[in-house]
Amino acid sequence: IFTICGYGQSPIQEYWKDKLPPYLADTHNCVVVAVNYFGCTAKAAINPRPFPDFFAKLKEQYGLEIEAPPGTDVSRLLAETCTALAAAGITELDENYMLLDDNADEYPSFGFLPALDHLQVLGEVLKTHAINKKRLYVLGTSYGGYIGLLMGKLAPNTFRMIVDNSGFTKITGSVYGINDMSRPARLNVLGVSIQVLEKGMWSTDPESPHFLNSHHAMIRDLATPGHMQASNTHYYCYHPIGDTVAPTEEKIQFQNLADGLMTVSLTLIDEAALDGRIFKTLDHGMNASMRGLFDMAYGAYMESTPAPDATTDFDLESSLRFDCGEKAYSVAYSAGGDITARLI
Repeated sequence: IFTICGYGQSPIQEYWKDKLPPYLADTHNCVVVAVNYFGCTAKAAINPRPFPDFFAKLKEQYGLEIEAPPGTDVSRLLAETCTALAAAGITELDENYMLLDDNADEYPSFGFLPALDHLQVLGEVLKTHAINKKRLYVLGTSYGGYIGLLMGKLAPNTFRMIVDNSGFTKITGSVYGINDMSRPARLNVLGVSIQVLEKGMWSTDPESPHFLNSHHAMIRDLATPGHMQASNTHYYCYHPIGDTVAPTEEKIQFQNLADGLMTVSLTLIDEAALDGRIFKTLDHGMNASMRGLFDMAYGAYMESTPAPDATTDFDLESSLRFDCGEKAYSVAYSAGGDITARLI
């Protein structure tokens, strides 16, 4: 079982390292793998910096004078500032005080390279361990669910079951760092709540070095015409009604397009389905129990009495081509466990 955590989480955090894997391994008699994929810790922590007028406004309104000479450690300065604010009883700054989390120089990839990283790791696992290839599964939540769905797109003959909780189906404007807009959020720094803007890492401006080309978007879209292939993989997708982070209607479209090509069981969670055990809220991700989610999907999978194949895309030496406008991506597998991806 590949376990893939959500955006802003990390596979070395306690739940994803010490709680979920032992449970799955012991309960289902399997190997559990978490991959340190490209960019997986990019949002595990943010490193904001104050806007230029931040300290001037603090002095004007609160009389707090902070010296910030060139070369000052911004993290230390911000920590000292918030310590002083908290000591003065100031626990929240309004939107006039802003921090900027600017990672525009970091290539985000968003899903594609992470999916390839997981497939490369699978090839290594298959080369070095006697794995039962009839039991290859993926479990992901939010961004991790999206990575899992992309793995199914890029390797349609490999996985027996993919379990997705609130995953995306394509690059969407509401996702962190994928557009020209900045996304506001609140950050608690040593007891003081401050508004943060997260600057988009990809741009819709053709003149920008971070321009999101059409082929970038098409390879990352599960519904791109001609990309979806017949597959024996069973998909179990769980999604809250009215999800605006990973839009629910896009997941419904994915299920509809898959009809006749592969089995996609989409369960839409509404108020009546909140059981307080597996599904706890109707927010994105539903604060869902990943243990319970996998067990539920696995039970449904076993009851469907599938006759799983032991053949993977590595065994088949599959060579796949995904046409994306003027560009195309090729993904080729070898029986030796190697994978090669090219933009042509």
